[in-house]
Amino acid sequence: MLSGLGMPLTAAATQAYYRAQALGEQTNRVWTATGGAGGKIVDSVADGSTAQQWESVPAVGRPSGQVNFINRASGLCLDVDKSGPLGVMTRGADLVQSPCNGSLSQVWVYRTDFDPWFAHAYSVQNQASLYYVTIKDASTANNASLVQDEQFGPWGGGKHQFWRLIPGG
Repeated sequence: MLSGLGMPLTAAATQAYYRAQALGEQTNRVWTATGGAGGKIVDSVADGSTAQQWESVPAVGRPSGQVNFINRASGLCLDVDKSGPLGVMTRGADLVQSPCNGSLSQVWVYRTDFDPWFAHAYSVQNQASLYYVTIKDASTANNASLVQDEQFGPWGGGKHQFWRLIPGG
């Protein structure tokens, strides 16, 4: 169940578009796709555009609870930039959008093993690298890059690694 949204994580429940909103100082900002294929994903001020709306759909051929995030504006999947020295395993690799192709680097899981102070929020883990969606350097600047990184903090993350799914579209 997607705690806080009050709905199970099923195909029927995930066909709506959501904005992924950061906690803490970034509460007015959301995941935003830039450009087309290969375009970076940034944490930018919410403006209601379709570039900030994501559909969470069950990943085909994957266990229950594993999803793809598809951007409404581009129709592309949230992915990990594989150009780093270790490819998809590069810590700090940028998150980008790519044509949906079923690769494991496009498969994500909502994690609820978080600090109880961050109620109704999730960390989002990539299934290829096992790293988490993270605002680079915990930046509070508009248009900060989203990267994959290990979890931080005593409960496995900081505010720059927790997200609320807000209906938006």
